[in-house]
Amino acid sequence: MDVLAAWWQTQPGGFCLQDLVTDTCFQQYEYPLQYVPSPCGTGGSDAIYFSPTAASYWAAQVASADFIVLAHEWGHRVQFAAGGLPPNKATELAADCLAGVFFGGYDTFAGFTHEDLLYDTMCAIGDPGYSAWWQGTHGVCDERVCAVAEGYAAGVEDPLCDPEVSVAFCLQVAAICAQS
Repeated sequence: MDVLAAWWQTQPGGFCLQDLVTDTCFQQYEYPLQYVPSPCGTGGSDAIYFSPTAASYWAAQVASADFIVLAHEWGHRVQFAAGGLPPNKATELAADCLAGVFFGGYDTFAGFTHEDLLYDTMCAIGDPGYSAWWQGTHGVCDERVCAVAEGYAAGVEDPLCDPEVSVAFCLQVAAICAQS
């Protein structure tokens, strides 16, 4: 967990949404925590709650899972900063896109390659399978990979600096990826 927390506090050079990457938004907790409806997630605030137990579980499944899940939840934090979105598949795919935007500022992340994060992780943690909150919410493997890849390309080529612009862009990506 210390490695994950240290990585979270490292910001890519010139990352324009870096004001949304702060020590105070990263909060650890353990189950049960009734007001946070997910094992990580924003829970109706701008904090990112992350369970060390969940991180260990994900890391045992796919080595890079805890990093991409944290970046996905950061995507929800950007959505929150832009006014919030309803819980649905488009919102989740947009959070994946925003995770890609976040990773676009890195050449590698904690020693993992882009391919590790895209294919191994997104396919391992996506729907179908199990979503504890809303069945079918997060999208199938191809949809999630598409969303992260498009966000990553945008993060590298033309950083999206305004939360509302970022969210609008990623909602468009989500719609395109859901049709593919």
